[in-house]
Amino acid sequence: MASDQDQDHAGPNPVINALVNAKTGAAVSAILAETQHFGEVVTVDDGSPEEERAATWSRQFLLLRANDGGTIPVEILARDAHGQLTTAPERVSGFVTLETPESLADYVNAFKGPGSRLFASVTENAIEASLDYHTPGKADAAGEGPAASTDHAAGFGEHAARLALAYSAEWATWTGIDGVMQDQAAFARFLYENRGDVAWPDAATLIECAKDLRTKRTVHFDGEVSLNSDILQIDYSDKTDLSRKSGSLDIPTALRLRLPVYFGDDASEIEAVLRTDTEGGKLKLGVKLLRRENVRQAAFKRIVGQVQDATTVPAVYGRRRPADAARCDAFHIHTG
Repeated sequence: MASDQDQDHAGPNPVINALVNAKTGAAVSAILAETQHFGEVVTVDDGSPEEERAATWSRQFLLLRANDGGTIPVEILARDAHGQLTTAPERVSGFVTLETPESLADYVNAFKGPGSRLFASVTENAIEASLDYHTPGKADAAGEGPAASTDHAAGFGEHAARLALAYSAEWATWTGIDGVMQDQAAFARFLYENRGDVAWPDAATLIECAKDLRTKRTVHFDGEVSLNSDILQIDYSDKTDLSRKSGSLDIPTALRLRLPVYFGDDASEIEAVLRTDTEGGKLKLGVKLLRRENVRQAAFKRIVGQVQDATTVPAVYGRRRPADAARCDAFHIHTG
C-alpha cells in the first residue's frame, strides 16, 4: 500500500505485506499512521501497473484523524448517480428467509460449497443453511484419526438461508381445540366442518354423530358413560317428556386424524381421544391429541432429511450462533 503520488509498482511493497499480516483494525490504523499523512488518499492493491489495476484487486482509503488522536481509514467506494455501488462485492453474502423445503433446497443447490452446513432447530421449527461455513480437513492419510485443526479452512459465515416452517391450517385448527371442552352444538359444528381431516370413522358416521348431538341438546345427561368397543354410550333422559323417555347417545371413543403438520407437508397420522363432561346434566365434549409433540418432531425430522437428501449438504441439529468479531466501525479489511 502506498500513496497515489509516491507508490512505485516495480517491486513488492513492505506496507502491503504489513497490512496483510495485520490482525485487527487497530493494527491497520497504526500502520497507516506511521506511513501516510492525514487527509491523504492511499491505495491498497496487488502491485499491478496502474493501467491494469482496474482488472485486479485495488481499493482506496482516505486517512482521517480520530478524536483520540488515532487514525480512521475510510474506504472510498465508487458510486453512480443513484448512489449505488459500481463495483461488485468481493464475495457473496446475505440472508434470505424461505417458506418451503423445496425453495430452501433450490437455493442451497445454487450456492452451496464444500463448507456448507444445515443447522436444524427442532425447538424453533427452522432450518438454516450456512453456505460459506467452515470446511473441515480430511482425516489423516492412514485413516486412523481426525484431521488436525490446522487442516480446517475457516469460512466467513456471511451467506445464509433460513427456512421458517409454518404450521398448516389443519394442524393449527386441531391443536387449537386440543383439551378444550365445548358444548354440544359447538362440538357438533366443529366435527361437521372438519370431517375431511378424519380418516376414521368415516364421514357418514361423523355426520350422523353431529346430527345426534344437535337434536339431543334439551335432554338431561345422567353421567352414566359406558364403553362398548369403539363407541362411547352416554345415557340421558328427556325430563320435559311426561313419559320420562330415556336413551343413550353413541359417539366414537376416538378419531384417527390425518393432518399435515407444516405448510406444504405430507399428512401425518395422529389419534384424538374423546373427552366428556356431564356435570349438571349438560354435556360438554372435547378431544385430546395423543403424542402431539412426538408427531411434530417426527415431521420436522423428516423434512430435514428431505432437504439433506436434495442438497447432499450435511445437517446437524442445533442453532448457529453468529461469531463475535472485533470490527473497526469505519473500516473492514479483506485480504483474500
